[in-house]
Amino acid sequence: MSERLRVCHVAMGDLWAGAEVQLATLIRYLRKDQRLSLSVVLFNEGKLADELRKLSIPVRVIEESRVGFFGLIRQLIVWFKEFRPHIIHTHKYKDNIAASLASWVVGGVSVVRMVHGLPEPFRGLKGLNMKAYVLLDGFISRWRVGRFVAVSENVKVALTKQYSADHVVCIHNGVDLESLQYDERKRDDVRFRLGFGREDIVVGAVGRLSPVKAPDRLVRAAKQLIQDGYRVRVLLVGDGPMQHELRHLVSELNLDLHVVFAGHQEHVPDYLCAMDIFALSSLHEGIPMALLEAMALGRPVVATHVGGIPEVIQHGVCGLLVQSGDDVALSNALRDLIEHAEKSMLLGRAGRARVEQEFSAARMAERTSAMYLGLRIPIPQTVSS
Repeated sequence: MSERLRVCHVAMGDLWAGAEVQLATLIRYLRKDQRLSLSVVLFNEGKLADELRKLSIPVRVIEESRVGFFGLIRQLIVWFKEFRPHIIHTHKYKDNIAASLASWVVGGVSVVRMVHGLPEPFRGLKGLNMKAYVLLDGFISRWRVGRFVAVSENVKVALTKQYSADHVVCIHNGVDLESLQYDERKRDDVRFRLGFGREDIVVGAVGRLSPVKAPDRLVRAAKQLIQDGYRVRVLLVGDGPMQHELRHLVSELNLDLHVVFAGHQEHVPDYLCAMDIFALSSLHEGIPMALLEAMALGRPVVATHVGGIPEVIQHGVCGLLVQSGDDVALSNALRDLIEHAEKSMLLGRAGRARVEQEFSAARMAERTSAMYLGLRIPIPQTVSS
């Protein structure tokens, strides 16, 4: 066999959210490609590191909290000299900055930068820090990054305003359809443990409880349905900075018996199975992994018309779209699915078919491999399986 293409992914690894789930899924499928030799460097121990180690590929954790930022760069240089990657694939601001600088020292390597979404709006000191990261990341990316991978056409359009269009490609997120199968037993188990009745209509959301996800909009939309007599229960899976604010809002609206905060969960698909409707009230998104997973499980979906979501959902065909920030529209769309069970079922089935067609992990990995092999890098041109 000719020399394999050596690809090293570099990521923060401090969370287990959409970007991290996507990375683990991508690696799981890329490792099947005999043309590639993979390794991963993370800056934190955690769920992502645990999942990647199960895949029997080299995983190196450089503890950011122990070595500091410049220590990250020094140890990346050591790792790159040992692994000698042809391609370094980064995922967020800090890992891209550190890995790009290290790649410059090592030389002879191409940098791929995956952009999972557009910058979130932050205020105060966090907002200033984020602005500094964005500016530095942009400067270094123009210098070192050879290819930008956008997870949606929406993100691609934004990137082509900053970088050459020839250097930007869109590769949609994908989910592992082999592991995503609706399970009635898991549905019943979760609903029983959370205290949901058989007649309750569970409207759920999965994601960080943060302003950009706007979970308060879903709570307010559910309030109207409950006032109108529908047996709606809201299931929020995830935690985040808005948790205290949301709990206060729930109490203020007298919804304590109607809203369940499930917190962070390791097995999100089990909770998706428990939902009758999946709702996404975000102000902005790339291609949300939770949305794809819900559709893959046949859950009817109501989502806001933002970011890359319209690339996934054709309104009225495989889900319903509403304008962000419009609580009434969100409430009416949920009401439509509650009152029309057959329509809801058909949208759920069409959602599964849509994911199978365009948003599978296999297709994501296939496109990523093709992108790797198409880069101009100093390796033999006879790389083959």
